[in-house]
Amino acid sequence: MERDTGLRRTALLTGALVVASVGGAVGVGYAAYASNPPDSGSAASSGSATSQGFPTVSGTDGDAQATSAGS
Repeated sequence: MERDTGLRRTALLTGALVVASVGGAVGVGYAAYASNPPDSGSAASSGSATSQGFPTVSGTDGDAQATSAGS
């Protein structure tokens, strides 16, 4: 009888931890989305990812240089 009670408690605790971790992950994802919502024009619709401000690699001397799309 005690073993069944212990297994039930372990299952409930594990379930609660899973629910809490999923809830935390959703909360972090929502906070990240809310702090930087995507623009109405996405990179796919504009035709170029560099127009969205992502770094690109440029240089003619063989050395890769990360540059900002706006500068």
